[in-house]
Amino acid sequence: MSKYLKIFFLAVLFSFIWGAWWGFYRLEKHTPRIKNSSEIRLLARQGLFTPKFIEYYKKTFHTKIVLTEKKTEYEVLREILSNFNSYDIIQINSFIVKSFILENIFLPLELDDISHFKDISIDFKNFDFDSDNKYLLPVSWGLNGFLINTEQISLANESLDEMLSSKAKFSILASPVEIYNIAIKLKPIIKNWIETSQTEELHKELKEIRSRLTILSSDSRKQMQDGSLKLAQMTNGNAAKLISENSSYRFVLPKERATLWINLLSVSRGSRDARLAHSFLNNLLNTKIHRKLIEEAEEASVLESLNASNLPLLQKAEFIRRVPLSRFELFINHDVFEPTWSQALRKEWSEFAY
Repeated sequence: MSKYLKIFFLAVLFSFIWGAWWGFYRLEKHTPRIKNSSEIRLLARQGLFTPKFIEYYKKTFHTKIVLTEKKTEYEVLREILSNFNSYDIIQINSFIVKSFILENIFLPLELDDISHFKDISIDFKNFDFDSDNKYLLPVSWGLNGFLINTEQISLANESLDEMLSSKAKFSILASPVEIYNIAIKLKPIIKNWIETSQTEELHKELKEIRSRLTILSSDSRKQMQDGSLKLAQMTNGNAAKLISENSSYRFVLPKERATLWINLLSVSRGSRDARLAHSFLNNLLNTKIHRKLIEEAEEASVLESLNASNLPLLQKAEFIRRVPLSRFELFINHDVFEPTWSQALRKEWSEFAY
């Protein structure tokens, strides 16, 4: 009798296990799988997060970064507006910040979860576009100045007109924003022509400016080193190493004011794991990790703690305080998105087909 009783209990146990397995199988089949939470989907402008840094971060924190890069800030903005739900973290440049983006696309930051926030220099906090640091975390910055070889060029006034009238070969950053900034400083009335859609006058003036800006380059360091250029517009991050290695180089900001820009990171409202996203932001502000990011991207740091390091001066947060306020401005102007400007720009520079 006991033998049959054992068989009975085994049969009941088997039936229970089979039923439980079948129930879980059906539940799993009809329930979408949640992807591994140790994965960050990141949208950024090309060049900020290099492959070497991505691999370094992955090995350090055992977190996979799925990086989507866009060549220009305009492409980043288009992707944000159309597909922000596909990302956990979004990088945005200060010049394209708009209030409706902050409120509708980004989650408020939980600063209690970003312990390294206190290490960010006060110079990069509380901007007008995000006065309470509610949505945006500064991670790097730059000034678009001019690197000159003082043995071959002497500037009496350090004005844009003087630099652009130089007989020596020079280059300008291949950036629609910089072309715009130079244009309105050389000819302020251009702003009015854009606002009032006076295309004929705008095209005429841009044609003249185009004749002066013959060489555009995103990185002119090799040409400066081999002597083919005597003056080149570049960021302080790109100029830092050259200046530290060659005392004949000097980084000049024009009297009309250079463009200050800041790379900002935010947590998307489409983030699958806000806690992991905040952990990522906090890790980027860790002194060792942040330095790796800055050195790889060749941009300037926002951290106070790196001011005492052996980073080149031009890449330190404190460098911004060495520059007279009269020589730079934080650029936020949405005229660069106006069709009147973009169409005129494309007519003279076909490479700017954004």
